[in-house]
Amino acid sequence: MTNPINMNNFSQSLNIATATGEEVVSLVKHITTSATDTDQIQAFIVSTWMASFQNDMYSKDNPISPYYELEW
Repeated sequence: MTNPINMNNFSQSLNIATATGEEVVSLVKHITTSATDTDQIQAFIVSTWMASFQNDMYSKDNPISPYYELEW
């Protein structure tokens, strides 16, 4: 079994699994990001996703590139 969130003992996981009421609310308060603006988050996702296409965008071999060479 993997340990994705680096819990050191079983009691920590038991506390999270049995959390109710105020404990859940306090846990949610700790899981917040500094970038709350939706536009910033979307811009980050798009820029990360588009990074792989950035070099191909201007390639002569890419059919959607403005520099694509048509063979007649």
